[in-house]
Amino acid sequence: MITTIFVLLHIAGLATAFLLLIDGHHRSRGALAWVIALVGLPWLALPLYWTSGRVRFGDYAQSQRQIRDQLQAEGFLAEPGSDWASAKKTDAQDSEDKGLVRTQGEQRALSRLGILPTTHENSVALFTTGQDAFKQIEQAIDAADKYVLLLSYLVRDDRTGQRIVTALLNACKRNVRVFVLYDELGSAELSEDFFADLQDAGAEVLTFSKRRRFLPKLRMNFRNHRKLVVVDGCEAYLGGFNIGDEYVDGGEEFTDWRDTHARFAGDCLPALQLCFVEDWQFASKGKGMDVARVIDWNITPPDDGQYNQAVTVAGLGPHLRMFSGDELFTALIEAAVERLWIATPYFVPDDRVISALKIAALRGVDVKILVPEESDHRIFVLLHQMFANELRDYNVKIFVYDQGFLHQKVMIVDRKLAALGSANFDNRSLRLNFELVAVASGEESMDKFETMLEEDFAGAAQLEKQESVGWRQRMIRNALHLLAPAV
Repeated sequence: MITTIFVLLHIAGLATAFLLLIDGHHRSRGALAWVIALVGLPWLALPLYWTSGRVRFGDYAQSQRQIRDQLQAEGFLAEPGSDWASAKKTDAQDSEDKGLVRTQGEQRALSRLGILPTTHENSVALFTTGQDAFKQIEQAIDAADKYVLLLSYLVRDDRTGQRIVTALLNACKRNVRVFVLYDELGSAELSEDFFADLQDAGAEVLTFSKRRRFLPKLRMNFRNHRKLVVVDGCEAYLGGFNIGDEYVDGGEEFTDWRDTHARFAGDCLPALQLCFVEDWQFASKGKGMDVARVIDWNITPPDDGQYNQAVTVAGLGPHLRMFSGDELFTALIEAAVERLWIATPYFVPDDRVISALKIAALRGVDVKILVPEESDHRIFVLLHQMFANELRDYNVKIFVYDQGFLHQKVMIVDRKLAALGSANFDNRSLRLNFELVAVASGEESMDKFETMLEEDFAGAAQLEKQESVGWRQRMIRNALHLLAPAV
């Protein structure tokens, strides 16, 4: 009996390794590691691979194509390649004069990586505290008269969670349509009846992966990490804030919580709404048009500011043929000429991104990376020091933020591009999670992002290279270096 099980496991390991090689979706080093493990240790590698290693989301990609085809057929979106969502075409000189982007080529690359067009008539407002962000989101929900779309990786049953649910409940009582989507793994501690009153009031609530479905259990390593609130098709909020008390005051573990969220209004709203509809289409098994027909796809921005900022929306995820998280970040790094500043809670990039950072610094770009001194995962503190040791010789400078937990995900490139969203600078965000990133450009946006990061770096200390460490520490760091791409 034992011999039979042993033989069957090895056959299954060989078959899985064969499928992996046919698939060709893994990077070479990762594929080699999986093949060795599946052939040599199938009893350990098989469950790990089928729960964490597979990166294909063909059913999501299929549902995405289906909903886009339906939206185009019913006239909500124009045909691919045309100027849907009022995406304005400007020549390279006009873009240079307006300060939107340095060249059409960079704009076109970002747009293609995000699979959504760049729009040029937007406003962007930043929030650096949970108090301000949630206050503004609550006010927007309280003013809603058509619909609210809410997507969050994490929702907690605490004061902040109850505040948001109360605002949504009041909206339902005003006959506002409410759609809530959250990740069940990120919100694992949330009880299934948390949204019961909201659903009784008419709101529709879904988890990204159903709790009792077998297939999602085999995908527990893939999560919807996006955070998005859209109100009436005229304003949207996205960034690093999930819905929980710790995002307001740091919770029990941290003295403070440093994060960044943004309010977007203007021509980028259809792209953001499309990302929500596509997630809803997948989670609801094909009912995305129920939401799409409620949504206002015509741009009606509030009359509260100038709309002269360019925005490219990138809905990243494992369903894409390209690992567009890697591609997007590498494109931004390679676009830098003078300055590249990055703020991230988890800095564990792969070899390709590390090489791009080194080369940028060798070109004379001012490359600075801001990470937290304290982390909710101790391993990242060790990894940050390890990368500081590796990058210091190339003049890539890593700084540590010590005024609470740094959770913001921001990058600025010269004075032309600023990226903000849910994606961390680690393998999970770049390759495994569903993430949402907005890349803004324009003088007004750059002033805001630049001032914000200048203040953050001013209070941070540079993480110096450690010239001499003991053999135990060297062994741990070398092991972490091998494991870093899988963290």
